[in-house]
Amino acid sequence: MTSFIRRTALFLILIAITLSACGGTNNYITEYTLYVAPYTTPCVIDGQSRQCLVVADLPEGPYYTFFNTINGFSYQPGYQYELRVKETVTVSSNGQQTITYDLVQIINQTPVTQPTPSPTPLPTATPPTPGDYTVYTVRPGDTLNEIAVAFNVPRSQIICANNIRNINQIEVGQQLIIPLSGNSCATPIYIVQPGDTLSSIAARFGLSVYELAVYNGIADVNDIEAGDVLYIPAPGTIDSRQ
Repeated sequence: MTSFIRRTALFLILIAITLSACGGTNNYITEYTLYVAPYTTPCVIDGQSRQCLVVADLPEGPYYTFFNTINGFSYQPGYQYELRVKETVTVSSNGQQTITYDLVQIINQTPVTQPTPSPTPLPTATPPTPGDYTVYTVRPGDTLNEIAVAFNVPRSQIICANNIRNINQIEVGQQLIIPLSGNSCATPIYIVQPGDTLSSIAARFGLSVYELAVYNGIADVNDIEAGDVLYIPAPGTIDSRQ
């Protein structure tokens, strides 16, 4: 039973309980299998920042953020889990409800080594036709934006042509290829903004955190900062079942 069907059924049960106003305390228990990804994702619960599990109701997904604690379960990063979980919904006489989750059984625990492929190969510094590019040497005080404006070239083209990983980390004396024609970006890019998380960026582009992390060779999903350059794969490029 998918999460949507299970939770819809639970919602209808709770409505019936509320309408009946029978009094007393009622417990409703459901057991089901939950698949846990080998990574967590940043989340906020009751105003507190924490790491949440990423789970799915089927082995092939889709995966989603689990904003709860599974009592008795000790998560270890780098392992794919198959769990049997008991969900208990307690409804008090005044209609208030609480939901708790308890581990019934760890069915399977598999270590996962996440591959770290490089982004799609970018053009080299030697273009096929003379005049398609020029080389610029970074001077003190230069920024990537200013260089792009000076040459009337989109900033993304300079980023892709030079495989820049953070727009704030160019160095004095560094030689940059400035493409004057054509498109040097074989893959769309995104510049990380303050407050971004890998989870929010992945959701924006219809990707899973796993797909975005693997495609960019990110081992720690929390290890991104403003100015980082992320390459955005087409959905389905990375096998999320690995």
